[in-house]
Amino acid sequence: MTLIRNVVSVIILGLTVSVKLFSIGTTVRVFNLGDAKVSLQIYTADNNHNQYVFVHVHENEKASLEAGFKMLQKYGGKLLTLKHSTGDLPNRNITFNYKGKKYEIDPNRIFSTNKLILIKTLNTDEKNELYIAEAADQVESMAKAIWEEISNAPCIVALHNNKNFPEDCHLKFLFGAKLVEESYNITSYVQKSGVMTETTRSAADIYINPAINNSEFFIVTLASDFKQIAERRFNVVLQHNQPVDDGSLSVLSQQKSMRYINAEAKHENVHIQFEMLEILHDIITGS
Repeated sequence: MTLIRNVVSVIILGLTVSVKLFSIGTTVRVFNLGDAKVSLQIYTADNNHNQYVFVHVHENEKASLEAGFKMLQKYGGKLLTLKHSTGDLPNRNITFNYKGKKYEIDPNRIFSTNKLILIKTLNTDEKNELYIAEAADQVESMAKAIWEEISNAPCIVALHNNKNFPEDCHLKFLFGAKLVEESYNITSYVQKSGVMTETTRSAADIYINPAINNSEFFIVTLASDFKQIAERRFNVVLQHNQPVDDGSLSVLSQQKSMRYINAEAKHENVHIQFEMLEILHDIITGS
């Protein structure tokens, strides 16, 4: 365990965060996925309030991690983040090789308790079902370990960023044009043209404030949290009590009757995401 005391700089993923007033203990758990090593880095303040835990699973989503550290600095608590990239730039997905084949997986799609769903989330050209199942076992073991680290917290706060590109039409040389759909944002949960998707089926209620960017929104599992966030006129989605199992942490939290809140903001919008986390802190702690 590493103790960070008084006034220091924590450097992670190229981010420098000043920590004051209290100590932060750091522990690391390492998981082997094929030939790759994935580190679960756990930061716990000595004044851990134990009212919520921050979870950051997409290594490339730097703004959400920085905002989480700012909250850790201000209020204490606990934060978990995954590190797996080997190059200069952090990657969203985890890649590894197992028995001569490459695998890729989104670390927010590893939490399904249904093994068949977990296997479907593995992107690989491997044809041997036994090898695929063995690779899935390794991923499942890591997912269970992450869940064990956070499942005792009264509330899970997931930290995410999105791109929020608008719908556009791209020319394709001599073959006409291609319509590129709008990227993920809160309107992804709104049914369009009468077409239901896995995303829209997973939403029980939605509140959208047109004055707020569609990139900035919350996803919650409790109706009471939905009500309080909507009363503050911030974008929020209430997840259905029987959401489509896509392997995400939000679905597992729902299945386990855990209080879960996802704070989504556009990449690089650290200040906005920090303001969002301040809202959550007030709601969760009753401030």
